[in-house]
Amino acid sequence: MTATIPTKEPVVFTAGNTVKWTKSLSDYLPADGWVLTYALVMTGKIITLTATDNGDGSHLISISANDSKGYTAGIYHWQSYVTKGTERYPAGSARLEIKPNFATQSTGYDNTSHVKNVLDALEATILGKASKDQISYTINGTTVARMTSEELIKWQNHYKILYKQELQAESINNGDAPANKGQVRF
Repeated sequence: MTATIPTKEPVVFTAGNTVKWTKSLSDYLPADGWVLTYALVMTGKIITLTATDNGDGSHLISISANDSKGYTAGIYHWQSYVTKGTERYPAGSARLEIKPNFATQSTGYDNTSHVKNVLDALEATILGKASKDQISYTINGTTVARMTSEELIKWQNHYKILYKQELQAESINNGDAPANKGQVRF
């Protein structure tokens, strides 16, 4: 059985997996000589992907498992563009998460999000049990240890909301119904 190739860019994939998608750009057909390229960047890293002609008027982006296994996990921002000769035009942009391949981990993996880490640091500080690492968090230019009680509580409430949103998004990604939606039976 052949896997269906998506027609839009992935939002997330795991390093070490094969990743493919097609992109249709009616004004920039590969048969007319247009080449679609993606530039994925995060601090200290850049990945360049060049599409090929899929044969149906669309561009095919294909990342082999061998290539993706060397990708650093993290949040990347990407831009795509088409080129032909000396012409270059933008074709899109967004963000993408590359998740680590657990099969290649040599040690454990901490998948705690930045939002959860900040929330934990704020709560530990409020309780007076913050570790040296937790006190070193900086939010909008202010270190947690230097925040007033009111600021700590304000930021704690803000990060509670962000963390709840993360948990809801993860639940939806896992195929669960959103927590705030009731199910009705007739």
